[in-house]
This record gives sequence, C-alpha cells and structure tokens, in this order.
Amino acid sequence: MKFLVKEHKSIVNVFDEFNIPSTEYSFRKKGGQLFIDVNGKDDSFCFYRKKESSLNEQLQFEDKLTYYLGLKKDIEVDNWEEVLSHLKTWIKA
Repeated sequence: MKFLVKEHKSIVNVFDEFNIPSTEYSFRKKGGQLFIDVNGKDDSFCFYRKKESSLNEQLQFEDKLTYYLGLKKDIEVDNWEEVLSHLKTWIKA
C-alpha cells in the first residue's frame, strides 16, 4: 500500500491539533499496512486501504475505497474522515 500525500498531510494535521511534535511520532509500513507509533504509547494505530473496481450497468468502471483498521483489519470504514476520527480517539486514549 502506498502512503498517499493527502493521507500523510491530514494525519500530520491531526497531530498538530493535539500539539504533538513530529519528533514524537513515526510511520512505518509492515505487511501492507501503515502503522503510526507515538512515543510513550504501548500500541500502534494501523490501517489498510483497499481499492476495488467493478463494472456498473453502463459498463463503466467504478472504484470503491475501503479502509480497514487494526492489526487484524477488524474495523471497516468507508471514508478517510472516519479513519481520522478513529485516529483522534486513539490519540486521546
């Protein structure tokens, strides 16, 4: 999975909202997932983006993005804003 620029910028903005300097968090990729680690936290926030294309009735391709959260990809969300909402909840915990 490629780490998209818009995703990176919005995640950095979330950390800025919480006044967490960039020296206190890091990103890493493992097993196709993106992990976010924060100094002092025992766990990591991770997500996976899946893009599926299918043909509609007009024989045009339609793309669907789905995000999976958690190490076991047990939480499914349909948009990026929900991912950011879960990230904010994780930061507060």
